[in-house]
Amino acid sequence: MKYPSSVTIYGAEYQIQVEKDLVLEGVACDGLCYIKERKILIDSSIKDPAVFKEILIHEMGHALMDRLGFNLLGIPPELEELLVQGIAVMVTESFKLSFNNS
Repeated sequence: MKYPSSVTIYGAEYQIQVEKDLVLEGVACDGLCYIKERKILIDSSIKDPAVFKEILIHEMGHALMDRLGFNLLGIPPELEELLVQGIAVMVTESFKLSFNNS
């Protein structure tokens, strides 16, 4: 599947990589956003392009919240998850997105 090698989020470039067996705190996950490294990872088991895009948008949401300073507001991680997932679903359902590969 084709996907961009990077995205720019509020002025910062984040690298996108596909890796096998993503785990966060001992739990398997479909995507991760490493804020300090400016890196977004998507699990290699994701084969459906629509699901891949939703996961990518979700992880981009985490990056955007950090870039906007939401991390300084003390928002609970559970609320951040709800917000970024809601945005990811809304964008995925509302727009037919395609990647312009670089």
